[in-house]
Amino acid sequence: MDIETLDLEDFNITQEHLRDIDLLEASIFEKIRRDCDLSESQDTDSEEVIHVPRKRRRIFITSDSETECDPVEKFVTENIPSLSGSTSQKWVEPKGHQPSVIAFTEPTGMKEPYASQLRNAAQGEYFSLMVPDNIFEEIAVQTNLFAEQRERSVKPSSRSHKWKPTTKDELKRFFGLILYMGLVKLPKICLYWSTDRVYRQTFPPTVMSRNRFEILLQNLHFTNNETADPKDRICKIRPLIDKLNENFVKHYGPKEDVCVDETQVPFRGRIIFRQYNKSKRHKYGMKLFKLCTIPGYTCKLQLYA
Repeated sequence: MDIETLDLEDFNITQEHLRDIDLLEASIFEKIRRDCDLSESQDTDSEEVIHVPRKRRRIFITSDSETECDPVEKFVTENIPSLSGSTSQKWVEPKGHQPSVIAFTEPTGMKEPYASQLRNAAQGEYFSLMVPDNIFEEIAVQTNLFAEQRERSVKPSSRSHKWKPTTKDELKRFFGLILYMGLVKLPKICLYWSTDRVYRQTFPPTVMSRNRFEILLQNLHFTNNETADPKDRICKIRPLIDKLNENFVKHYGPKEDVCVDETQVPFRGRIIFRQYNKSKRHKYGMKLFKLCTIPGYTCKLQLYA
């Protein structure tokens, strides 16, 4: 007989047989449950019983003598007049050796005669005070020097051979364009001189040509490479930072409250002291430490390198 064709009717199983099978299963499960309960009770009895020691009761003996008192209370009563009720304490000037506090008497704010000269001045005059013409003149000297040094090492077909010496006035226009590019951002520098109506800008072509801007950007220098200290990582801009710090302190006196803060200048170029900070909006950049005073004036800055 094929197994797949078997049916209950082939075994002649009645309803009474099914009830007997159910009762047998119930009795087996009940026996298993009792055996489990019995084994658990035996395991519990075999475990060691830990007796918690009884807490000792402290007995306080009170003194019968009314004249006895706590020695601490007696000492406090005798040495603190306010508790004994004899006199009342008053604030008095300290006596004896006291640390001397030096009063802050330095002049703060814009120093004279700059304060009176710039009382109603425009923003450009304040900028010229912190970044005077002698800084632009020094940049012009170093830029012209580097262009001459670079001209000897480039190919004859390079446009560096068409270099014309720059001046402080031209460098002012150059840095003005850089500030403008920080406000009006385009994907590439060449697009500021583009004639496409999507990118067309009217201001940069009136300042200087694109070729002149690019060649100035290539030769821009702040120090002489031949005399710079190779051990100093920021020797290329060290003279500029020192001059700015000198002017910051020269023209403005910090207030009594100062703080040291840090800021990150966004930069993704290749430089050894580039920092990464995942908590900043601009994660890559150069870190600056600044000594600041009220109302946010930078007295000194230092580049972390």
